[in-house]
Parts: sequence; C-alpha cells; structure tokens
Amino acid sequence: MKVRLVFIVYFLFLNFSFGSDSTNELKYLEELVSISSGTQDVEGVSSVQKNVASQLQNLGFEILENKSDVDTVKSTQTVAIKKGKNAKFITFVTHADTVFEKLNPFKWSDDKKRLVGSGVGDNKGGLVVTLYTIKNLLENPKFEYSIRVIISPNEETGSMGFRKQLKSYGDDSALILGMEPALEDGSIVEARKGVRWYHIKIAGREAHAGTAPENGVSACHELSKKIVKILDLNEYSKGNTINVGHVDGGKDKFNIVCGSAE
Repeated sequence: MKVRLVFIVYFLFLNFSFGSDSTNELKYLEELVSISSGTQDVEGVSSVQKNVASQLQNLGFEILENKSDVDTVKSTQTVAIKKGKNAKFITFVTHADTVFEKLNPFKWSDDKKRLVGSGVGDNKGGLVVTLYTIKNLLENPKFEYSIRVIISPNEETGSMGFRKQLKSYGDDSALILGMEPALEDGSIVEARKGVRWYHIKIAGREAHAGTAPENGVSACHELSKKIVKILDLNEYSKGNTINVGHVDGGKDKFNIVCGSAE
C-alpha cells in the first residue's frame, strides 16, 4: 500500500488546534521566531529543535537525534516518537531552519492582519500548529495511531544528509503531513513539484587582459551566455521554474581573462 503524502497548509489545523483564545500559541510562536535559525546557524537551528523537543518530551514522546550521512552537514535531525495502540504512524514533517540567515523580528503587519518575522510561516508556524494539534489528538480517547514528528535542520537547502531517512518514514506511516505554508490564496497544497540542483563549472584560459586578451578564453563570458539560455527554459504558466542562485568566477585582478567560473 502506498502511503499518502500530503503537503498541507498548516491553517487546516487552525480551528482544530487553536482555540478562540490563542494567546499561548502566539506567545510560543514569538518565542520560536525570536531564535535566529538560518540554515547555516547550526547552534540556532539546534536551539529551535531542542525547544520543540522539550515540549514533545513533556507529552510523553521519545526523542532521537539522527546524524547526517554527509560529512559537511553538522546538524542533526530531531525525531520525536510516541507509540499508540495502532503501530502505524501519523508523521508530521517540519523543519527548524529558515530561508534567510538574518533574523527578522516577530511583529504584526501594518494592516494588523498578518504576523511577520523569520519563519512565521515557514516553518515555525508549522511547528507550533504541529505541537498544539498533537496536544488535541492526545486528548481524544478514540485516537489510537502512533505519532512521529520530524524536525529537519536543513530543509531550506534540500535536507542534504537525511534523504534516505526521510524516505524510510513512509514505510510505517498511515499518513504523512508536511507542515508547510499555504499558497497565497490559502489553498491546501496536496502535492509539490520536484527539484534538481546543478553545479556547473566552466573552464577557460587565463591571459593578460591588456596585452594579449586574444590568447585567453573567458569562462565568465561563457557562463553568462549559458545563464541567459538556462533562464529561457522557465515556463511559469506550467510551473516549471529555474533559478540561478549563485555565480562565482575569475580572480581579484581585473587585468586577467577569467580562467574558471561556476
């Protein structure tokens, strides 16, 4: 049987997990948002994981820390488990890291309709809703499933080092919920497109740019031409998107034809 994988807007649970007085939930969200946890901030990411793990431990969860299978990834993946009468798991997939390294403060938007700040939506809001949803589930005597919470440290950069582990969680799950934000109109996300990352290296030939530029082959120039062609492959109407996220090339001297670029 194939497990159903749902990438779900966390607002689905708002009415279920947030009561009319959501003061506690908002305070906890502010607490998490106030922790700087860009993906490269290993200490900050760990702090968020430990904070949520402590809350889950108080609910009777066993806490595990999985190491990465990639040497360059120093963060660990936090896994919280609580066994139920049914051996199949409801698995919540969350993450502690945020897109931007710089911390943006927790506050209301100017029109007082939205909360803003690092990770309010992606994914500290998801962590808060996961926690309070679980609290409500455990209060329901008819709920018999086991529960698992995954707190990834590096989802924003592709969960490198943890992909095999993430894939394995589908083997014993009745349902997997990805606690990611909604679309702009609030629609529930039931599936998401895949992603491929490529590291392109261009080899040129260095030469003195002033006296013998004709002897050189500029890797930067060649890379720039390829970038233009690559971006022409974007098909926004079909949801096929391409982004060039980083470019580097040449040396610190401007009088040398660029010999390498990536």
